[in-house]
Amino acid sequence: MISPSSRHDWRLRGLVSPVTADDHEVTMLYKEHPDEALRILWEEYRYRHELCWRVPVQLTAAAVALSTLPYVNCRVVEVLGEQILLVPYVGVALTGYGVLSMGAELDRLLRVRAQYRVLQKDELGVKNVTGTWLERWFHFGVRVEVYLAVLLALQLSNISVLKKHWIPIMTHGGCTVSAPPTAEPTTK
Repeated sequence: MISPSSRHDWRLRGLVSPVTADDHEVTMLYKEHPDEALRILWEEYRYRHELCWRVPVQLTAAAVALSTLPYVNCRVVEVLGEQILLVPYVGVALTGYGVLSMGAELDRLLRVRAQYRVLQKDELGVKNVTGTWLERWFHFGVRVEVYLAVLLALQLSNISVLKKHWIPIMTHGGCTVSAPPTAEPTTK
């Protein structure tokens, strides 16, 4: 992973940010410092791409942990009742926030990638393959957003199952945790 200081060293040199710059600034950067622009865009692309992979993985881990917590100890569900639903609701709120913030990050990633590919083609002569219409339509950003939407839907379904089935069973004597069986000595 690149450090934040090296990722933003373009500021120290008076160069523009590839994400926030307007077209004129980016064109000037490309013309004046093509090698530097290529390096800056590559570092920015790597950072954004890693972030766009890391956040959904971390959100998934948090969502699974928070969604399964009510199933871990039935005695807690007996005592808390429907208040235990606050835990999965925190997971839903976290995922909802992730969906909203990832939209902006994915947009930044797509802009940096587009700029990088143009400069890569111009400076290095690398031709980028565009793929089929399905690959262009169902690109990385769309797949991440669909994944997070499905994760959110699964969390809401889990809350429904908890509310309609699990909590009523557990609060009406359904928790029958007993001590583990002891081994009886065998005699011959």
